[in-house]
Amino acid sequence: MGKKNTRKFQAFFTFVLILFIVYSISFIIGSFHPETWYKNLKKPAFSPTENIFSWSRNILFFLVALAASAVWSKKQERPHIALLFGTNLLLLFLWTLFFFGMHQVIISFFVMLLLSISTISLEIYLYQIKRITSIILLPYLMGILFLNYLLYQIAFII
Repeated sequence: MGKKNTRKFQAFFTFVLILFIVYSISFIIGSFHPETWYKNLKKPAFSPTENIFSWSRNILFFLVALAASAVWSKKQERPHIALLFGTNLLLLFLWTLFFFGMHQVIISFFVMLLLSISTISLEIYLYQIKRITSIILLPYLMGILFLNYLLYQIAFII
C-alpha cells in the first residue's frame, strides 16, 4: 500500500472512529432504551422498524466517513470541511440527545431542521470541491430529510 493510500485509509478510519465515539456518547448520555419509550411512541405507518433504522444508520455513517476522508486530503479546504462536518455531527448528537434521551419531540424536530440545513450546506460545499463526495453523501441527506418528515409527523400530526 502506497503512502497516499495509507493516509486515505487513516483518514477514513479516523472519521469512522469519530462518528462511532460521538454516536455512542450521545446514546450513553441520553440513556437510549428503544424497547421502552421509542417502541411505545405513536409513529406513522411508514416508520422504519428498529432493525431497518439500525442498518441504514450504519450504512449512512459509513458513507459520511467515506465522504469526509475523500476530501480531507485537500489541505486548503480542511478548516471548512472540519466546520461543516463538525457542525453536522454536533447537531446529530443534539438530536439524538433531545429525541431519545430527553424525549423532547418538538425540540428534536427543530434540531433536525437545523441538521437538514447543515447537511444541505455540506452537500453544496462538497459539490464545489469534489463532486463525487457530494454524490456519496446524497443517501445521508435523503435519510436526514426523511427523518425530518417523520419527526414532523410525530410532533405535529399524530
